[in-house]
Amino acid sequence: MRTSGSTLRALTGPTTWAVAAALLVGIPASTAAADSPATLGEVTLVERGPGMDSGYTRLELRVELSDPDGFPDRITNFETQPYPVADASIDRSGAVVPVPTDRLPAFVQWDVFQRVSGTQNQGSWVATANVSSVAVGTVHVTSVEVTDNAFDVTRFEVAEGPHVEIGDAATAPWAYQVLSPPVRVVSGRERWSPSVRLVRRNGTPVPGARSVASEPGSVDVPFWAYGRTFLPRPQDLGTYPLTTSSSGMLVLPSYSVRESGLVSSVAGWGRGAGRYHTVTAIGILDPPVKWQARSSFASSGGAIVMTGNAWPAPSVHDAANPRVHLQRLVGRTWRTEATGLVRDNGRFTVSWAPPSEDAYYVRAYKPGGVEGSRTSVGTAGPAVLVRR
Repeated sequence: MRTSGSTLRALTGPTTWAVAAALLVGIPASTAAADSPATLGEVTLVERGPGMDSGYTRLELRVELSDPDGFPDRITNFETQPYPVADASIDRSGAVVPVPTDRLPAFVQWDVFQRVSGTQNQGSWVATANVSSVAVGTVHVTSVEVTDNAFDVTRFEVAEGPHVEIGDAATAPWAYQVLSPPVRVVSGRERWSPSVRLVRRNGTPVPGARSVASEPGSVDVPFWAYGRTFLPRPQDLGTYPLTTSSSGMLVLPSYSVRESGLVSSVAGWGRGAGRYHTVTAIGILDPPVKWQARSSFASSGGAIVMTGNAWPAPSVHDAANPRVHLQRLVGRTWRTEATGLVRDNGRFTVSWAPPSEDAYYVRAYKPGGVEGSRTSVGTAGPAVLVRR
């Protein structure tokens, strides 16, 4: 492999922000080594379609090349070297990342240059790469590597190369909405079939997105694909390949209620593209839980004491909101008079001292709640007449 004799010096050109964000950087022809007649001229990096509906940002790289031997109309390095035709790094310094940083692309690679003007000896070539719609930071082109018609490979190190900012609030992650009905949990061995909807930030559904389910309950892609800009073929995605419906729905395999995992990535089909691309959506796959309770009441020492059991017991499944209320009927309204907590074994005891000796209609009310990704639905017991 031949390498250009000097590191290329980049000259920053004007920045234009429109439908696409672009930064043009002119790079003068380098002083090539004696055995390397290839030269690299201007390099242009353009962001096209940021946050596209298909779930990725397209980065277009344009280079001007010249070589007495000429370059193919379609430049690849796969025949000679297992390297892409250009590389860029993603600097996230100071960027607010929407997902954990180890799940965001750290670099961009372009695989193929296609000639768009000029001749094979002196012309312009364009390559496109697709980056996750949640990638954030500054993309810096770091190198260009090309194979000419004589099968000689020349690598150009691009110091202070062209760069472009990607990622903002408008292209933040898609989200999952868990739509499954509440699950009644007693033993913790119950199973549920998660039903989720994939939506954009404005709440509209994302149809036709590819995903994959893996045990225990994660909807994910292979870990080795996170750093790259593409995913393998759908049949390589895993045991349970999935596709969102026209309303953005996904129905997953059956899992134990104790199995919950990060719903982190799906693969969305890019229009006109020949592969699947990383799309990240945030969510935790936790089943909504239906609280159940059984209670009894007694009068003791001037107080009304409520005892009982609630399911699921916190030691079995940590459902949202362990509080339980003792309520009394005032007119046609149930009013909370005392509150306790469901203990780890599911038992609860709540005591209330009425203001006077009288008969009261009381009941147990076990409310639901939302705590992070965990949601629960409450339940109320029957009215019981108790005299102090």
